[in-house]
Amino acid sequence: MNAAIKDATIKPQFNVVVLDETHHWSDEIRQYAGKMYGAYMYDVNRQVHVAELTPSYELYFLCNTPLNQVSDEMQEAIFEAGSGSGTDVMYVHCKDIDRLPDTHKYYGQPVDLGDDTYEEALEAALDHRRGNVVLDVPRGAPPRESDPALDFLGLPA
Repeated sequence: MNAAIKDATIKPQFNVVVLDETHHWSDEIRQYAGKMYGAYMYDVNRQVHVAELTPSYELYFLCNTPLNQVSDEMQEAIFEAGSGSGTDVMYVHCKDIDRLPDTHKYYGQPVDLGDDTYEEALEAALDHRRGNVVLDVPRGAPPRESDPALDFLGLPA
């Protein structure tokens, strides 16, 4: 491939979006968790069409997080319930993600593929995000009590 053409290729930019998924959870979990958030990674520069003209993003599951501090047993139940989502891709219209407030998004940097394929870069980004999940609740949401892991967000007490 001509170097000038390769340089002109749109680079992937893997962002994270945090969605309020409380309504998908059982009454028991909602009672203890308060709100439930799902974090997903997507490439803002890759739009797909799933049997319709409206473009969608492919959202790759990262984690589920309760707003409230929950017991270890409840956290395990949340993990078990959400862990099946890790292999699934969810398609959401681009306009629905784009219109979310910035407090629900974390922006990545464009990725230079080098010799990697798109799929290799995607897998590397997913492995990194899943191994370093710290972006699990919207910025500005009240922090969970006694959870120092969220201190870096600078959320009000």
